[in-house]
Amino acid sequence: MMIFIAIELKYMVKLFSKGGRNMKSYTRRILSMILVILFALTTTQSVPSFAAEGRTAKIFDYSNEVTVTRGKVDLKVFKGMRLKEGDTIKTGDNSNAYIEIDSDKVVKLDSSTIITISNMSGTDKNGIINISLSSGKIYNDIKKKLTNNSTYKVRTPNAVMGVRGTTFVVDLQSLEDDSSETVLTVFGGTVAFAPSEQADLNVHVKMNQTANIRNLTEDKKPVVNNLHSEDLSTFELTEIIKDSKLKQNIRKLLNKENKTLEEVLKQAEKQEKELEKEQEKELKKQESQKNQENQNQEQEGRGESSITNNSEADGDNANVNTGTNPNANGSVNANENASSNPSTNGSTNAGTNNSSSDSNNLNDNSNKGKGTQ
Repeated sequence: MMIFIAIELKYMVKLFSKGGRNMKSYTRRILSMILVILFALTTTQSVPSFAAEGRTAKIFDYSNEVTVTRGKVDLKVFKGMRLKEGDTIKTGDNSNAYIEIDSDKVVKLDSSTIITISNMSGTDKNGIINISLSSGKIYNDIKKKLTNNSTYKVRTPNAVMGVRGTTFVVDLQSLEDDSSETVLTVFGGTVAFAPSEQADLNVHVKMNQTANIRNLTEDKKPVVNNLHSEDLSTFELTEIIKDSKLKQNIRKLLNKENKTLEEVLKQAEKQEKELEKEQEKELKKQESQKNQENQNQEQEGRGESSITNNSEADGDNANVNTGTNPNANGSVNANENASSNPSTNGSTNAGTNNSSSDSNNLNDNSNKGKGTQ
């Protein structure tokens, strides 16, 4: 590049020395040289920046509700969005997302799934990829076999899986006792599978096999079972039919059960629709129960308020009657009524009436005595 620039400079000096008749050609040569220099600078700067990026991960595709959380911030999701180590990706109901790593690894997230890219270091030939599954289900497709210096692992709260190059599904299922179970299904290659607290006690789950951490042997190793048609859902079947090799493999498996891939796919879709209806009914039932509980609480609250108001009203009436009712038995009112009401049987009036009665009786006796004499 430097040699080319030096030749250009020598040529422009020669043109300049010949005079103005060559100025147009000189100007064109100047502009060409500037463009060449700019292109050279852009090329030399872009190569180091690309190399420095190392491993890459991005949102290849998605549907409906998908969020990416970086630190404590929720980022707006778009196709081609670059992801970083530590990012958490979450899908909502009836949603999914595709993550592409190093252009040869694909992770598909089912609905209601949460994963975190917990480690993404090194390079494609010498590095580590660790994905943590917090809930839901993921489809992993490692198209190119990893080198001996590279690892790809999926971790759940109770299991760890390591692969070299394979296609497999990890399903973290919730149980009734609020615990969870990790179910592994392998469609190609081999996956090392073990309980997370005993990662050295792993088993190798091969193509068309499944394993989970609920069924363990005496030495606490997962039990490996053969794959059956009822183990397949539309989540993985829609991906399998896109890959001719996987599609052919599943067809062979289903032929042993006298079933076709199309029949199994339709049956899986039917079962999922029925499950969705049941879930909707259960949600409506829970909402109805919650609304009824809220109404009962409101009614109880109104009842307590009414009782309180009635008690306060009775107290006010009692105070008013005690002070104003002439028939009340209070001592003050009795004395006041005795002094003012001539018909009241108070002590003062009673004494006065008795004295008058005695005086009248004496007068009658005196008159009777005079008449006898």
